Formats: sequence, C-alpha cells, structure tokens
Amino acid sequence: MPELVKGGIAYLTFTDGFLAVFLRNKFTDRDYCSMISSIHLSKTTITAGFVVRKGSEYKELFNNKILMLQERGVAIRNLITYSTFREAHCTDKQSGINIGIHDVVTAYFILAGGIMLSLLDLVIEYFYAKVT
Repeated sequence: MPELVKGGIAYLTFTDGFLAVFLRNKFTDRDYCSMISSIHLSKTTITAGFVVRKGSEYKELFNNKILMLQERGVAIRNLITYSTFREAHCTDKQSGINIGIHDVVTAYFILAGGIMLSLLDLVIEYFYAKVT
C-alpha cells in the first residue's frame, strides 16, 4: 500500500476489495480521491476460481485447502469483509460537470411549448367533437 500511495506503480485488483483494504489502513474517502485513480473495466460480478490442468496434482491440494478455509470460517469471514461493495465518494470538480438553469432553459422552453400545443390540440378536438 505505501508504494502505491507514493506513486510510480499500478495495481490490478477488484475495486471493492481494494477500497475496503485502503480504508482499513487509516485512509479516508478524501485520501482515496486525491491519491488513487481507478479505471473501471466492467461493472459485472465475476465468479473467481482456480484453473488447473486435468489430472493435476494441485487439484486435490486446492480442494483440501479450500475446504479447510470453509470449515475454519476464514472463507465466510473474508466474504463478509470484502463483499460489501462501496464506492468512494469523490466530490471534486473533476468527477462531474456542474450545470445551472441557463444550461437547460432551452429544454424547458421546448417542453412547455409541447405541453401548450397538446392542450391547444385537446381544446380543438373537444370543440370539433361537439360541433359534429
């Protein structure tokens, strides 16, 4: 973690797990936003596992160790610790564009004009139906 904060290196990991570890090391959301830049590759949940060659001697070793982690509660503890997905709340100017009423006034005028034309059409149809 100290090498990453100093800069000069990149770290490939899942964002949610990294943020949990980052915050646990006495850093805050503000520290995360000012020191860390993350690149999101995908928003999908990924199931992870080990891939070994068929007939590999490591398959039984992995199965035994994973079963041992589950029996001792380490697997569920890690799941609880790292599964609560939380995004860092960055509120600096670079994270979004601030817009005001002058930026959307044209859209409001178009919307109001459409409503007026719809009401005018309703009145015309009402009187036309009464005449015929």
